[in-house]
Parts: sequence; C-alpha cells; structure tokens
Amino acid sequence: MSSSSFYELRLDAAAEDGVRRLVVHKLVDGLALPWRDENCHEIRHDEALTIDVSRSSADCALRGLLCNEMIFEVPVGRKRIRLSDNTWFLHELGESTFIVEERDDEEEAFHPIIEVNLRIIPSPETLHQYKVMAEDLVQVHAGLARDVVSRAVVRRSAIDSPAVHELQPEPILAQLRELHGALRDALATIGRHPGSALQTVTRFDAYRPGDRPGTSALFGLLLSPGTLVSARGRPERLGKALMTKPVLTTDLEEHRHIAARLLVLAGLGDTVARHCRQTAALLRHERHRWGNAPREDEVSVFESTYLPRIELLEKLAAEAKAAAAAFRELRWKYPFLRHAGRPGTHLGPTPLFVERPGYREAYAVLRRVRDLSGLLVDSESIRLHYRSLASMFEYWCFVKTINWLRERYGAPEPRDSFSVVGAVYRPTLEPGQFFLFRVTDTHTLRVTYEPSILPWRQARAQGCLYGATLTANPLRPDILVEFLHADYVVAAMVLDAKATTRFAMQRIREMSDYARQIFEVASGRQPVRRVFILHRDSESDYLSNLPPRRPHALPPSTEIFGAAACVPEKVNTVPAHIGRLLRSFIRCCLAWSPDAAPSEGTAATEHAGAGAAPAPPFATLPEEATTSGTARVDSDPNLEGPDTGPDDKGT
Repeated sequence: MSSSSFYELRLDAAAEDGVRRLVVHKLVDGLALPWRDENCHEIRHDEALTIDVSRSSADCALRGLLCNEMIFEVPVGRKRIRLSDNTWFLHELGESTFIVEERDDEEEAFHPIIEVNLRIIPSPETLHQYKVMAEDLVQVHAGLARDVVSRAVVRRSAIDSPAVHELQPEPILAQLRELHGALRDALATIGRHPGSALQTVTRFDAYRPGDRPGTSALFGLLLSPGTLVSARGRPERLGKALMTKPVLTTDLEEHRHIAARLLVLAGLGDTVARHCRQTAALLRHERHRWGNAPREDEVSVFESTYLPRIELLEKLAAEAKAAAAAFRELRWKYPFLRHAGRPGTHLGPTPLFVERPGYREAYAVLRRVRDLSGLLVDSESIRLHYRSLASMFEYWCFVKTINWLRERYGAPEPRDSFSVVGAVYRPTLEPGQFFLFRVTDTHTLRVTYEPSILPWRQARAQGCLYGATLTANPLRPDILVEFLHADYVVAAMVLDAKATTRFAMQRIREMSDYARQIFEVASGRQPVRRVFILHRDSESDYLSNLPPRRPHALPPSTEIFGAAACVPEKVNTVPAHIGRLLRSFIRCCLAWSPDAAPSEGTAATEHAGAGAAPAPPFATLPEEATTSGTARVDSDPNLEGPDTGPDDKGT
C-alpha cells in the first residue's frame, strides 16, 4: 500500500581527488514512516558529504541532525534542501546517525522520521584523542574505585585486596591459567609429604596407656559410670571422661591460606565468566537496532560487527567457568586442603613456607593471588556505552571535572554513582548521576551529569528544585556545577561540551540560554550565573563576555558566558581551562557565600554599616572572612577574577 506523500533522501560523498560516490538514496513512502536504515555506511573523515532532502508536501517544519548537532532546518512551505560538499567528519569517529525530524505542532516537539547509520573512519589525530579519553575514563573510575575501598563503602570481606585492576577477560584468564599450573605443580609436591603438627584436643574418650590426664580428668574418670572399683578400692576398669590428647593434624595455617586462595581464584573465574556473559547480552541488543540483512546474499551489520565479538565473549565465559572449576577441583583433590579451616592470621613467610619444597612455590603464587584479587573496574561497559566521539567527549568532560575536584578536595561523598557487585566496580553511566565534594565545613559542591530540567509546570507538579521556561522539552545541560551552603544553592555553573574542532562565536549564540531559562521553582531565583562551552578547538582557546580590564570582586549574580578549549592530549591530565573555571567559580562563591557576605546581588557595603570601608577584592579577602571552614583554594594571581584571567580575550 502506498500514498501520494513521500520523502526522498540522497547522500553523496566526495573524496579529496574529486571522485564522488553514492552513500544512500532512498525514496520513503509517507505510510512507511518512521524509516530506519538497517545498514551501516562507511564514510572517511576527509570525504565531503552532500545531503539532499526533498518531500512531496511542506505542511510542517523539518530539521536534520548529524553527530548529535542540528545542521539544517526546513520551514513550512519549503519542499527541498540541499547542503553541498561539507566536511563534517574531519575530527569525528565511531558510529553516528543522520536523522531527519518532523515537527508535531500539537505536541510542539520534533519526532524522527528517517534515520541513517554511519560509521566514520577517523583521522589519526581523532583516533588518538578517542583512545586518550577512553583510557582516561578507566583511570579516573579506577581512582574512584580506590575511594570505595579506602572509605569502606562496601564490605571489606567482599574485597580481598586494596588493589584496583581493569576487568579485561583475556589477560585475567591468561593469569588464571598460569597460576593454576604453578599451584598444581606445587600441590603435587606438597601432596607427597604434607606438613603436619601435633595438636592437643579435648574430647570425651577412654583412658589409654600413655595418656596424662589432669586432676579434673582423673576426677571425671572416677565418677564415670563405666569405672569398676575392686573391693580393695582399686580401679579395675576406667570409664570415659573429657581427656586432653595429642593428635597429628594437617589443618595448618599454611594449608588454610592455600585453600582460601584457591576459592578466591575460583571466584575470580566466576566473575570473569559473569562479566563476559553480561557484555555479550548487551551486544545482543544491537540486533534490534540493525535487524537482518536487506538481502539473502548479504551479511547484516550485526552479523559482521557484533556477532564475532559475542562469540568470542561466550568462548571466554566458558574458559573462565572451566578455570573456576579447575581451582575448586584442586582444593577438593587433597585431604589436607579439603578439611582446612579459615585462615586466622595474615599471609606471611612462615618457616614452612620458606624451608619446605613445594611450599616455597605455593607461597610465591599466593602473593601473586593477593595482588590480583582486588577490586575490578568494569571498563568494557564504559567503552560499550560511549562509542560515539560526541557522547564520549561529553562524559569525558564530566569525568575530568570530577577528577580535578577529587584531587583537590579528596574522595566524593558516597552516592549511587557506582555499584559494587561481586568485587566488580561498575560506574553508573546514565544521565542524572552526581557527585558531592566537601569544600569547607559548611560548603559543598555538587556536580551532575546531564540533569533533566523539566518545563516549569511539570517541574512544579513533580516537586523538582529547578524548572525551565520558554521550552516545551526538558533542558539537559551536559554538566551542572552547584555551590551549596548547607542546602542553599549560592550559584551554579553550566559546562556544555561540544566535540567540534572548529569553534565559532555562532555556537555561543545558538546555545540554550541556561542562565535565563533555569530558575528555582520555589523562589523564582535564577541560580545559573556562568555558562561555558567546552570544545576541542585548540586554536580558539578561551573567550568570554567580560572585558579584559574588569574589577576583581564580581559577585555570583554577574552573568558570565563564554567558551574554552579542552583538548584530550594526554592520559591522566586535566585540561587547564576546566581547573581554571572551577577554581574561579569556587573562589567567587566562597567570597559571597552567606557565611561571609550577603546573598547574591547585594553589595557587601550594605551590611557593613554606614561609613564602613568597602570590602576588598575577593582574591585578597582573608580566609576567616570568606569561609567558615578550611577551603583549599590557591591564591593564584592569574585567577583574580571570576573567569580565567590573563588568557581572556574579551568579546
């Protein structure tokens, strides 16, 4: 069945030598909407893309999105738009989607009608930045995992070692195989002549020659019903009593440590198997996205891209399960391990571990097991969740913000931003997660990833703190930084991450007006006073709306917006502008917090009394005048203002 309504989409790519090729050409009937292409089309980073969209009727507005950014709008009454030879992918990689959305006037919202999946072959520079961001995410979450261990957020019995490792199935399985071989050989040597010791036990038993009963045992024997006494008063047969007797036992502390570590290794194998199965299950969800091959003689994207990885993960899961079973079999194979109790001491170089053959080799393996059996960071979920450069850059900026604050103010307060299941640390990658950092005794900093600011009517009905005006859809800033005095928000700053490498002033004007649209539902106050775009254009560096020459003491009520470059160049390095923006924001809020000064928008001299001297610039305020506790804020002369200082280029 067909109708007279249709949409036509054509994508052409042109290489640097001028050779053109057709990427997608599709005529979609109006009754077949929404339509999603089940193929994935490859485009090189240096190819220029031409987009041609036409339609039969023009009774509603259209817009196109590429790499999560809007690239065109088609107003009502216009039937066709053509964008010729644009190199959008010079600094992109991974999977992207070109989406055509249609506006629904009744709902006042856009809905996708056409989706085309693209796989971008990146440039070496972009690939390097992606790898840096991926490694950075794992490293920062490893640091947060160490906070989990050090702050005892989880039960210590669930984690055998304070060490933190990345959960990589292949290397861990290789270590498990190596450890199993070493322990198997060491236990074979020990099994020929296992160590034993004389141990005194107290049990209800009869007297035997050689026993040395104590006074209470002798009294118990005489009173025992089984004791026979002659007419002369001499015992002829003794009954039973609680006797202390020496027993040869193999339940040594060394055997207990070996048995316990075998169970730890078996548990590690189970953890790797469970992780592989869960990752394979996540990848299997891609089948719903890609579907089957368009034709029988073709291989679908799912079968060519994801199915080999799924098969490998299932194979690794089976190997990990077999490794866990092998370690348990070793423990049950030898009686001196099977009947061993729980260790009562810490692992150390005892005389038996040091002097006996077999035990020396086993002790060396046990030390390696202790280092291996720490908290594992689930890095695979991070890489699976962020396969698009634009999405990864947004989360990377959030994580680097957390990283800077963590290095400055210590571990964040425990929240639901992670989960520890089976000694595996899994970060929560969904929007809405937040971290709380203690700046002073009464001040905290709350950093939220992609909070959802609902329209004000909906926010008021749901009892939300913030609401949004002049919008029918929720506002979702990438990073929201709030400075709190107890529960009162002194001021807030929005950091909006854009993965573009060609930043222009037009992007500032196109950005959502967070400072004027977000307000507190209860009071009507607008808390967002600073809005900055974070981008990857190293040549743009820093821009703000403030002039180069300005007063030092600007209150938080001053509205500041601009942009700063945040280029992922090295692992474990926080971009300089993130630190400068955060440091300047915190210093300004500390100077104008309720502990030290009036609330925002009120001059300090109003509360100082008539004839009092005006307050000095906040960069030189004494510590007791600015905070109620001890705040770690450096007096950096380059940061004597609410923005970054000497690098400022006034707009």
